[in-house]
Amino acid sequence: LDLDDSASVERAAAEVIALTDGRLYGLFNNGGFGVYGPLSRISRSQLERQFATNLFGTHQLTQLLLPAMLPHGEG
Repeated sequence: LDLDDSASVERAAAEVIALTDGRLYGLFNNGGFGVYGPLSRISRSQLERQFATNLFGTHQLTQLLLPAMLPHGEG
């Protein structure tokens, strides 16, 4: 699963739904990374990639898997 790649996230979500017969009771979003060092040396593009991965990637995965959780009162 590559959280930077929307198609990879879609494939992973579809595989999880298939493996669980559409009955998912939880999701642990622990993907992501940090950018470390002096602020003066961290570029905007580094921060944008971190933000895209850590927020948008996990958001997409959650959104795709919610339909498998909500019918069971989960999510």
